[in-house]
Amino acid sequence: MLEDRDWIIHRIWNTDWFHRPEDQLRKVMASVEEAKAVWASRSAGGEQPRREEQSTPTIESIDRHDSEQGSDDSTEAVEVVPYVEADFHVDTTHEIHELDVTQLATVVTAVVRIEDPVHQDEVVRRVATLWGLKRAGKRIAGAVEQALTEAVYRNQIVQHGLFFCPTSQSDVPIRNRENVQSSNLRKPDYLPPAEIRQALAALVRVHLGMTSDEAATEVARLFGFRSTSAQIKQIIQDEVGFLLEQNILEQRNGQLYVGETVTVARTS
Repeated sequence: MLEDRDWIIHRIWNTDWFHRPEDQLRKVMASVEEAKAVWASRSAGGEQPRREEQSTPTIESIDRHDSEQGSDDSTEAVEVVPYVEADFHVDTTHEIHELDVTQLATVVTAVVRIEDPVHQDEVVRRVATLWGLKRAGKRIAGAVEQALTEAVYRNQIVQHGLFFCPTSQSDVPIRNRENVQSSNLRKPDYLPPAEIRQALAALVRVHLGMTSDEAATEVARLFGFRSTSAQIKQIIQDEVGFLLEQNILEQRNGQLYVGETVTVARTS
């Protein structure tokens, strides 16, 4: 409405103002000076220009969904680390399926501790890679899965559905998968629910409120996805539903806010 009445609008996202006030203030002052120049030209011309002829630089607008710069600014306050794929020396004298289950359990435990939390299929893939293999057949997959079961039995790791994490649990890291070698890590099904929940809670806390669609888009970008497919959006929004049920998040007027519960659960 205000723009239709020829107001010149300068927009600031609340998180940008909160984290970078001096930078945003400089932008405000620059926008004010630009607005003065535009109004001076309007007065000199004797009439106001039509909307389509107005200079677009006088209006600073950031679209959360389409602007790459906007996405970077809005998520800057959330701590994100690169995804680290396990890569360490192993004794390859024996084939994977020939190892004693307790020996292989030690290997899979090391993988889980590095890639916590990690999908079962990715543990299989990583173990095969450690042995210099390009793929893992059924025999290797069976051996690794048996080793995972042994490690869980020995209380070396913990299982949540198809995902594994160390027994000594710490905060779930939010990891960017943009430069990973394993293609599986870029598949929505391989995103750990605990990591999605951590990212959602962190984003909502920083934004001081956001819609479910905005949350899905920005979580995907934190993980290194260039676009938000219908599949990844659904997976993320399923976790939004979980956090709402647990009162970790709450929804008011279509916006997500931090709820009463503080701890984000790892369990599926």
